[in-house]
Amino acid sequence: MVARNRKKTNLALKDSAHDHNSGKDIRIPAKSIAFNQNPSESRQVLDELQESEALLCSFFDSSGVMRGINEVIAEDDLLHIACNSAAAAYIGLTPEDVKNRLGSELGVPKDLLLLWIRHYRESQMTGLPVTFESRYERNGEEIWFHNTVSYLGTAPSGFPRFAYVIIDITRRKLMELALKESHARYQALIETNVDFIWEMDAQGRFSYCSPQMKALWGIDHNGVIGKTILDLLITVEKSYAEELLTDILKNPRHFHGLEITSIDRQGNTIYLEISGVPFFDRNGTLLGYRGIARDSTDRKQAEKALLKLNEELENLVNQRTAELSNALTSAEHERQRLYDLLEMLPVYVCLLNERYQIPFSNRNFRESFADPGKKRCYESLFNQTEPCENCETFTVLKTREAHRWFWTGPNGRDYEVHDIPFWDTDGTFHILEMGIDITDRKKAEEESTILASIVAHSDDAIIGKSLDGTILSWNAGAERIYGYSAEEVIGQHISILLAPGLIDEFGCLLEKIRNGEPVVHYDTIRVRKDGTQIQVSLVISPIMDSKGTLIGASTIAHDITARKKAEEEIERANAYNRSLIEASLDPLVTINPDGKISDVNAATIQITGYSREELIGTHFSDYFTSPELAEAGYQKVFRDGSVMDYELEIRHRDGHVTPVLYNASLYRDGAGNVSGVFAAARDITGRKKAEEAIERANAYNRSLIESSLDPLVTINPDGKISDVNAATVRITGYSREELIGTDFSDYFTSPELAEAGYQKVFRDGSVMDYELEIRHRDGHVTPVLYNASLYLDGAGNVSGVFAAARDITERKRAEDALMISYDLLEGRVEERTSQLAKANADLREEISQRRRAESLVKKTVSELHAALESTADGIYVVDRRRRIIRYNQNFAAMWEIPDEQLLSGEDRVVSHYLRTRVKNPEFFSERVNSHDYDQDRETYDMLELKDGRIFERYSKPQKMDTTIIGRVQSFRDVTDRRHAEERLLASLQEKETLIREIHHRVKNNLQIISGLLDMTRMRTSNSTTNSILTDMMMKIKTMAQIHTRLYESKQFDKINMGGQIRDQVVDLSNIYSHSGADIQSEIEADEIYLPVDQAIPCALIVNEILSNAFKHAFREKKQGMLEVSAKQVDDRIRIVVRDDGAGIPRNVDVDRTTSLGLKLIRSLAQQLNGTVTIVSTQGTEVTVEFPLHQGST
Repeated sequence: MVARNRKKTNLALKDSAHDHNSGKDIRIPAKSIAFNQNPSESRQVLDELQESEALLCSFFDSSGVMRGINEVIAEDDLLHIACNSAAAAYIGLTPEDVKNRLGSELGVPKDLLLLWIRHYRESQMTGLPVTFESRYERNGEEIWFHNTVSYLGTAPSGFPRFAYVIIDITRRKLMELALKESHARYQALIETNVDFIWEMDAQGRFSYCSPQMKALWGIDHNGVIGKTILDLLITVEKSYAEELLTDILKNPRHFHGLEITSIDRQGNTIYLEISGVPFFDRNGTLLGYRGIARDSTDRKQAEKALLKLNEELENLVNQRTAELSNALTSAEHERQRLYDLLEMLPVYVCLLNERYQIPFSNRNFRESFADPGKKRCYESLFNQTEPCENCETFTVLKTREAHRWFWTGPNGRDYEVHDIPFWDTDGTFHILEMGIDITDRKKAEEESTILASIVAHSDDAIIGKSLDGTILSWNAGAERIYGYSAEEVIGQHISILLAPGLIDEFGCLLEKIRNGEPVVHYDTIRVRKDGTQIQVSLVISPIMDSKGTLIGASTIAHDITARKKAEEEIERANAYNRSLIEASLDPLVTINPDGKISDVNAATIQITGYSREELIGTHFSDYFTSPELAEAGYQKVFRDGSVMDYELEIRHRDGHVTPVLYNASLYRDGAGNVSGVFAAARDITGRKKAEEAIERANAYNRSLIESSLDPLVTINPDGKISDVNAATVRITGYSREELIGTDFSDYFTSPELAEAGYQKVFRDGSVMDYELEIRHRDGHVTPVLYNASLYLDGAGNVSGVFAAARDITERKRAEDALMISYDLLEGRVEERTSQLAKANADLREEISQRRRAESLVKKTVSELHAALESTADGIYVVDRRRRIIRYNQNFAAMWEIPDEQLLSGEDRVVSHYLRTRVKNPEFFSERVNSHDYDQDRETYDMLELKDGRIFERYSKPQKMDTTIIGRVQSFRDVTDRRHAEERLLASLQEKETLIREIHHRVKNNLQIISGLLDMTRMRTSNSTTNSILTDMMMKIKTMAQIHTRLYESKQFDKINMGGQIRDQVVDLSNIYSHSGADIQSEIEADEIYLPVDQAIPCALIVNEILSNAFKHAFREKKQGMLEVSAKQVDDRIRIVVRDDGAGIPRNVDVDRTTSLGLKLIRSLAQQLNGTVTIVSTQGTEVTVEFPLHQGST
């Protein structure tokens, strides 16, 4: 046993110390503690010791780090000597609660104790600190710790003593996981984008190209690394490309949709649309560009074909319509010019006739509302069957005069409407209506009103000035801060507020504004009306007119006088103290109130490269990349008492930089006065690299996404949008913030089709060329083709869907334009060109069928390839002549097949190699030879490899229609599954044997006891004793029956209570049949299965109730009826025992009786969480109800 009461020892006054390196005790000379020789010297030494102890306590209790001291008192337990508040708080205690308590007593798991003791022993053996990481789960969250343990020597108790330091590194671990997820998302982006992605350095050389480049240019993407685009172009535009490349490298900027023409490896002309984004280092130096290149060849060829076809059709029309008069041509031309003009107007224009119909509407009208299709205005705009109440159009129809009015359209926007009546050439009356959108103007007026209210009620002084310094505006905050009213200062020069010596300050600040330099938090002095000077922080912004010309400046002034005084008082309150903790692995430093270093440890010397003498007395902030930030850090400690996780960068003497996190707090002298700052730094180089990697990866991914011309979106498993790019914002009209968190399908003309699309991705892994129509916020619709696939997190779990849309509006418009042109020409030349029309129709149908067939083939091949590569099985396909058609990477990896054998294309070569890998080559060869590649049958077998792995092989014929064209073989590694099944089967057999033996022995023992009781009962002549022995015998026999059923059954977790109750009724009838009464029993019991923990108490309850009925119910009767019912309703069991005997005497209260039998019944019912109900009317009825345990059947 370890003594729990330990004597407190002041470590600062002990006459010996322990050398951590040698493990030996060092004696301190006696004269160093002979305080009685010189009282003044003793007091001085005592003060120094107290100061050191205070500094040590400050270090020990520094927040953010868990520290403590333990003694290993056994192989599996340790004693907590001391710990700081952070360590105690982690387990919900205080340091006093933890002190001198065993780890097992505090509830620390044994495996955790053994882990720490193992590392303690390692430190004891090596004499060095031992560092390790550990993972815990707390309230469902994963927590990671970085632990350091050090051997301190042997304690007075005789046990080894150790110190420990624990730091929470959960954030770093989560960053590592985020980096993996970011990489996975980037990979999904690369694999699903149909364009090729590129990156080049500051000299224009390619440093990365995605594999899609080969499909576009016929060049392997690895072969272009180190080359420029000029090396790849085979075109007359090479000089233009060279000028463009030189320009963007010299003047870095974003560029979108630059068109370049080139020739591919087959000599075909290709058109490229290139977009790029520059990226820089921390100093703003260009590192290179990242971007996307899109193949626009099909679009260009389609445009040329359309132009050619249009030219041919125009020539044909000109030939067929030569007889038309010049006057008609001129009229049509002028009319078309008018329509074109109306189409291009930025306002909506429409014609209304006297029947409220809209025979014409321009593009703005159609895009803002809908195509009226010559419907009546109230039908098209409001879906009504009658004109609107208070109809403004009716006013014009009635007065035949122009009318101006205001209106909020069905799209929610505000319009200024002008109705102009006129008569057409055919004498019909029309109204030309023009609507000007004034929504933004109204919104600007409202925002201006709100802004004026903010300025008027701001606590800060907001002052508007002209360029010559004249005050133009003065709010209530300015009146409160400076003491002048608006009437006193408006029109005055701003110099009335300037302190002496600062007259030229306004001109300097104004010059900065003119040069575009921001003036933010500029601290200066101003003079109030009463002459007192105050310190203010200024934010100065330019005031521009509608043309962007600077016409003045706006100043927001915040009174910081109180803050400045507080800062000065804090600086005067700082005091000096020094201390050094050499044992710490972290850089430690003490700082005077003036910011000078007073002491450092060896770790500080190592991290800065300067000696102790060079460091002491110099300014603390001189050794950081950001001195002002370092100075602000230690001043914050003097102001707030401490800082935690304050991030800085230390610059070494040789120039390299180390990122650190500082924890710092004040330390005091013996009188409790502040002496200075004690600061501890933790090297976070590893974490910084992880953060920078994450930041670069995220920036890279975001730049790729934002540079894409296609709308890109990520969708959560619940269908909600999690991220979008700028193209998505443009095509929907909604901001990024409005889109994120909303349902993806809400932005399409067919939401159910959109939802089915992304559900298909979650189900099948991807979709290709999925056609949808996106509805813009203003109502116009954009047709798109979606390509989408799943993206995974770092752990390989599905995070959502990444979807890319391709705008096919131009293609649709081209098709529509072609259709309209064709229809127009068909009407004009129907008689003479019917054969040409038929030929064109046949050609369009053939083109359409060919496109559909090509699209279907591409989609099928893409899905097949994705399915083959995504399956966990190895897939191997050969044709009828045993040539290799296809295989996936899993097949090659599972069998470790050399590449040259697979590239041979011969199944015989590969099969020979596989034969060498299996344990039974003859069996393998026999099965391979039995695979007649013309037979229509499927085979399945198991293959055991020489290395112990087991493969499951499934072979089936590959068919095209009904013709067999080859065979498909799939291989699955089932080694782990087979071994697990074997272990599980063996374990189950062992457990089944053990359980049967246990139940058999329990049943035998109970039967022996029951037999002994029965023999004793038969020999006794005392009826009371006989009754007691009978009750005991039946209870034991009931339990024996349960174990008998378990032993004889194949199920050990449940009992058939229906059969058990029948047996109990029969047994009790046999025992009590000699009493003289003829008792008939009716049993209605379902097949109810109860777990063992419910079956035994249930059977004992039934035994007690039946025993009472047989013993007491029929004493005065010669015959009687006993009915037993057992039912299961939902998850509740209901057992009813009813007799037609004498019933319970009226003077017996069944709820308060002390009868042992009833007490036992109630106790067992409570054990089952059930109830017992007893009713005595023309006999006795006992009902027992209780819930069935979950998992029971």
